[in-house]
Amino acid sequence: SYVVLGVDTFLRVGRVNIRGEYLIRRTEMATGQDETRWQFRLPKLPSGDVTETLFMVKDGGYVEVDGPVNRRGELVARWDGIRRIGNVPVGSPLDFDAGMMRGTVGANFIIARGYRVKSSIEYWNIWGVRNDAGAAVPSHGLGLHLGGVATF
Repeated sequence: SYVVLGVDTFLRVGRVNIRGEYLIRRTEMATGQDETRWQFRLPKLPSGDVTETLFMVKDGGYVEVDGPVNRRGELVARWDGIRRIGNVPVGSPLDFDAGMMRGTVGANFIIARGYRVKSSIEYWNIWGVRNDAGAAVPSHGLGLHLGGVATF
């Protein structure tokens, strides 16, 4: 069984748009009462038996602010992230606490009505993830993006 809760919002202040969203999901998992299936130690009941159920939580969200600089340009800033907390099956590349956060700053250049060139730079941070050999994946990175947009 699982429960999902979320909220989203939009606010316009002058010509600046502010958007945000947050979601959280709690999922119950059956353990099979078999400790060998799980990467991390299972909780014990007062009787000494292994608990029959566990739960894991995933949550994530974003906040974005954008607005015009002049008739031909817009600026955009965004933060987003996702996280998972909870036990995992043996062999999973995830730690008990794993996730990713990213910050992005960009600009949109308006060429003509319906046509834009978009550029951005992003910094990201990953934690709690391993590759196939069991080593941690790179934890930080930088990305540059350039693209064209045509709306119809």
